[in-house]
Amino acid sequence: MPDKPHLLMVDDSDGDHRLVRIALVNAGIEVEFDSALDGLFGQDHLKQLVEAGSPLPKAVLLDLNMPRMDGRQLLKWIRSSKALRAMPVIMFTSSNDAKERTHCMGMGATDYWVKPTTFEDYSRMVARLVVYFKGAAS
Repeated sequence: MPDKPHLLMVDDSDGDHRLVRIALVNAGIEVEFDSALDGLFGQDHLKQLVEAGSPLPKAVLLDLNMPRMDGRQLLKWIRSSKALRAMPVIMFTSSNDAKERTHCMGMGATDYWVKPTTFEDYSRMVARLVVYFKGAAS
């Protein structure tokens, strides 16, 4: 049986983690879903994967504003890591600010998604993740 693609979500909102998980299940998208509640936890998770030689996430959903280490800092760290720099990182934020979007994309974000406001929008959003999961099974 093929392996499930790995998705890492780094966001300080438990509610957003739950909504993404539910939307994935409802869409029939099977993933290995890992959660980190801030940038430092996300960084630690990624360091452990690299050190263990484990498969990396097919995509990271990364919140912008979090305590301890925000999304910009984690994105910068990911892009500076030889082992991680090619990994897709999707900024996942409530900020619809064009300057913030431009800044994040300039830092190397793969995409910039504004957090949905309805469950239907969450369902449409998770369907967009499938692009990053292509070729996940080996």
